[in-house]
Amino acid sequence: MAFALPRTKGYKGRMKPVQQQWNFDSPIWALGFRPFFLLGSMSGLVLMSIWISFQTLFIPAIPYFQPASWHAHEMIFGFCSAIIAGFLLTASQNWTGVPGVRHARLFTLVMIWLGGRLGAQVWPHPNVVYALVDLAFFPALGWMLWPYLGRPEQKNNRVFYLAFLLLFVGNLLIHLEALKFTTETEPTGIRLGINGVLLVVVLIGGRVLPFFAGRALPTAHIKTTLWVEKTIVPLTCGFAVLESLFTNHVWLAPLALLMAAAHGWRWWQWGPWQTRTQPILWVLYVAYFFLILGFFLQALSCWELIMPSVATHAFTVGGFSLIMLGMMSRVSLGHTGRPIQSTPIIVAAYVILLCAAVIRILIPIVAVQFYREAITISGLMFVTAFGIFLVKYLPILWLPRVDGRPG
Repeated sequence: MAFALPRTKGYKGRMKPVQQQWNFDSPIWALGFRPFFLLGSMSGLVLMSIWISFQTLFIPAIPYFQPASWHAHEMIFGFCSAIIAGFLLTASQNWTGVPGVRHARLFTLVMIWLGGRLGAQVWPHPNVVYALVDLAFFPALGWMLWPYLGRPEQKNNRVFYLAFLLLFVGNLLIHLEALKFTTETEPTGIRLGINGVLLVVVLIGGRVLPFFAGRALPTAHIKTTLWVEKTIVPLTCGFAVLESLFTNHVWLAPLALLMAAAHGWRWWQWGPWQTRTQPILWVLYVAYFFLILGFFLQALSCWELIMPSVATHAFTVGGFSLIMLGMMSRVSLGHTGRPIQSTPIIVAAYVILLCAAVIRILIPIVAVQFYREAITISGLMFVTAFGIFLVKYLPILWLPRVDGRPG
């Protein structure tokens, strides 16, 4: 008995392989800020919610890391790293005039980042494969940025590679201890990660805060001093390395005060009071002020006058998170052809996150008995702020530009 396959229209007597083709024409893959701002804000919301659940014992800890280590690792190498990548992948196009990383290459980078976030769930115990995937992100980001930052006229922007190195080495030290290859390297790794992000924020802040204010406020008096700009980055780089290696040593206190004074002078020259009528600007200047406050509090922690975590969260919640929320809200509007104006609901998100930073810093100083409650309240406010951003900006990041231009 023989069976014959039914003939269909267009059948030529042989089977053709089915070809699966990926379509990267969706606007989400048009430029780096789109997927990374979306995933960065989403990760901030999810990661902080999990951290609050750890604090309230609502869910058990993730076995791969200790809870505090997991929190630090994911907020640095998940939340912050995504937003940094989104900004640099977008800014590199502006700096060079060359179309940015997009489509399949951008998708690949996003998958590496996502693998680093989900790997701890797939392999709940230390695993070399997960470590390698997580560690691959910054080398991959640096490689994809090289066609832009490697150009002769971009030599000043290659300092970002030093920040990538700090972040990569920090992540490596964390994974080496998790894998039992080393001992006591995780704290240094976390500090290197924080200082890597600090260096990126200082670099980006110096480039864009005076520029944004000058564009939005043509009559504003914004001053930048050449010697300050030439010395502030090397000073910050040196301090970042020393602080990572010798955390909270008493002799770091005067260096931290020097950093507070240097960044304070830089910030004051920019005329931050002139931005008071523009929320989408003042949020950036307030965030930079938290970096100055962080250096001052770091000096106090070196003298054992306050807990080290107070200074750390002045940098991370007040500085990093607030400037990233402000940058995402502005860059997303500008690069989708929309008016660069903050809506009342986004201003509310700025204020909520600002309050979260104040609570996280102030309560451990003045009412340490409410330390755990401060963590929970601050965390909930953080989740609320980024939840607002996510709801408001999801269509902006997902849909095409309103002016029909590419990007």
